[in-house]
Amino acid sequence: MLMLFVGQPAQAIQPVGDMANAVSVVSKKEARMAKRMERAQKRMDRFMARVDRMLAKKGMERPEAIDLQDPVKKWMWFWILGWGAAIVLYILASVLVVGTAGAGFGVATLLSLLGSICGLFGTVSLVMWLVKMNS
Repeated sequence: MLMLFVGQPAQAIQPVGDMANAVSVVSKKEARMAKRMERAQKRMDRFMARVDRMLAKKGMERPEAIDLQDPVKKWMWFWILGWGAAIVLYILASVLVVGTAGAGFGVATLLSLLGSICGLFGTVSLVMWLVKMNS
């Protein structure tokens, strides 16, 4: 019984020549993946250059990502995300009630409550955004 735990399985023992081939296969695979990533990066750079030219032609700037540091835009994003979450939660609650033939009212009620809280948060954020935009 002790010999079973001490000895190595037959599949784990490989000649040195096979290990060298395994390393070259991995390096070829990594090289191929690196080449693919480089081509994808070049395509993305060309696409972004084309978008920049198109926006410059129209006199626009490239849209920024969500900026929560800006005190005015922060409320706009809270409004959008709050209303989006409310819509998603209401849809999930409706699907749950219809899908379970009324048996999931407890969970659906909880989802509806969370949806209404998100909607309220989105509405308050909309009011805050409008106040900050006009002041």
